[in-house]
Amino acid sequence: MNSTPLRYPGGKSIMSPFFEELIKLNSLKKVIYSEPYAGGAGAAINLLLNNSVEAIRINDSSRGIYSFWNSLINEGERFIDKVDKTEVTLKEWQSQRLIFKNSTTTSFDLGFATFFLSRTNRSGILAAGPIGGQDEKTQKVLNIKLVADLIKLI
Repeated sequence: MNSTPLRYPGGKSIMSPFFEELIKLNSLKKVIYSEPYAGGAGAAINLLLNNSVEAIRINDSSRGIYSFWNSLINEGERFIDKVDKTEVTLKEWQSQRLIFKNSTTTSFDLGFATFFLSRTNRSGILAAGPIGGQDEKTQKVLNIKLVADLIKLI
């Protein structure tokens, strides 16, 4: 199950069954799962949604990834509203890329730019270019709004 709103290469979600089995075999109760380098937090979210853990604690050394999770958790309604109102176009991709690269960007705006680029870049790699390339004619329109329900669940 892909339960993270980010497209994150090399994610840990594939390890969710292993972590669930580890918790079960050790008869652990009231588990708090922590990921200091959460990235897409796929394993953490899977464990939480499957009720394998009581709570999760996530962090990341990337300012963009941290800002995404911070914005999602602390300003969820605002984040969902921005997802609903943002069109996915090459022009918007270019705008979000500039926001992402600006060192003075606010945490919320950086978090949204990180999310936008993760959903629209090749393989979810933040430093990559847009899916389909820079040519508007080949730009594959991606619907980032499909993850709004998942964001609400988280």
